[in-house]
Amino acid sequence: MRRSSTDGPQADRTPGTRAGASRGEPPEVSTWRPNYLLRLLEAKSPSEYGRILPLLTTTTLARGAVIAEPGVRIPFVYFPQGCVTSLIKVLLNGKQIEVGTAGIEGMAGMPVFHGAESMPLLGLIQVSGDAQCMTAEELRKVAVPGTALHSILQCYAQFQFDQAAQSVACNWMHRIEHRCARWLLMTHDRVQRDEFDLTHEYLATMLGARRAGVTQVADSLREAGLIRYQRGRIAIVDRPGLERAACECYESDRADYQRLLSLES
Repeated sequence: MRRSSTDGPQADRTPGTRAGASRGEPPEVSTWRPNYLLRLLEAKSPSEYGRILPLLTTTTLARGAVIAEPGVRIPFVYFPQGCVTSLIKVLLNGKQIEVGTAGIEGMAGMPVFHGAESMPLLGLIQVSGDAQCMTAEELRKVAVPGTALHSILQCYAQFQFDQAAQSVACNWMHRIEHRCARWLLMTHDRVQRDEFDLTHEYLATMLGARRAGVTQVADSLREAGLIRYQRGRIAIVDRPGLERAACECYESDRADYQRLLSLES
């Protein structure tokens, strides 16, 4: 059963918001999509999945909604079903850069799984959509050693580490147009739809680049017929062409995920 974000696990705090936080633009209407980690759990242990399902609440999250603040206790973990979450490192001079994302393939709030109460990063919604959430306390109770969920999240944690390492190499070695194509492909995978909300300013934050440079790259991708964008929305028009435009890091990430979290494994 679908429940709105106002029916969240804690009555005094709505998942995905904080007091005084901007909700960003209104979330788009999204179609329910199964989160891959939960799908994997159901396949590996239907009984365990059945016990966890009542703990999950479906919520709609708007772009820009804050789901975690630096140094503040993490209240919820999220299993995206159409939204994309982003981890942002904010430097002392105010500059920001994305250091991690999670969409339909993963979970937001991994520090909770590792035993941490908080993290030094800002967590927010990068692309609006739906997610299933549970309290941090509930996750600690159900993702204990020996459970299928614990095993799955261990593999996902390894994937996140591998992807972060790949991104360091990518940011150092590859040109912005290749990195932009990789990032758009990653987002396309995470939302499972061809069109999503995204501004050039936000894309610049994700890539750690100047907005003018990102606008120039987006223009070249549009002129090549690979994407279409208008008023803060991007549409993937030619996915195979975008894959050819991306650096090797995208295929490396995808192969690593399949190795660690394939349903057939």
